[in-house]
Amino acid sequence: QSSHLDAALKDCTRQVRLVREDQEQKRQELLHKKNKEVDKIRAEYEAKLADVGRQLLEAGAENKVMAMTLQEHARTIGEVTDAKSRAEAEIKLLQHRMESVEKEKGALKYEVHVLNKQIQIRNEERDYSKRDIEALNRQHAEDTKVMNKLEAECQKLRILVRRKLPGPNALAQMKMEVESL
Repeated sequence: QSSHLDAALKDCTRQVRLVREDQEQKRQELLHKKNKEVDKIRAEYEAKLADVGRQLLEAGAENKVMAMTLQEHARTIGEVTDAKSRAEAEIKLLQHRMESVEKEKGALKYEVHVLNKQIQIRNEERDYSKRDIEALNRQHAEDTKVMNKLEAECQKLRILVRRKLPGPNALAQMKMEVESL
């Protein structure tokens, strides 16, 4: 039974380790995926920002070239305003995405914390089981000693009974010998 419990304990420990490794791998994969998404979003944002900057430069050049007409000037201002609005909207969207990533990161940290607590509890349960098994083994050893001692005493009594035929004197003597034991 002890070996069965040891095997079950080892299997449980192995399963906990596998779950821990699986969770860690999933967490790393998710973290890697989210970092890639953030990098991609950042790259898009920087490219769009560069594009907006380029558009602003072009608009400035157009303003100098087309300063004669008010309509062209208003159109250029409209383009700049639209580009700014898009950039601000994209900034807000990126901020929202960053906040979402931070929330997910916090949730993952909490999940890791919960898993660590579960592992700690399972380790404590394993330690309690080991102590119980050791106590049972000690009790079994003590019981075995008592049984061996009783068996030896019974053997002595059997030998005494075989040696002597039961007569009144023999029975009285056996009684005294048994009482002396």
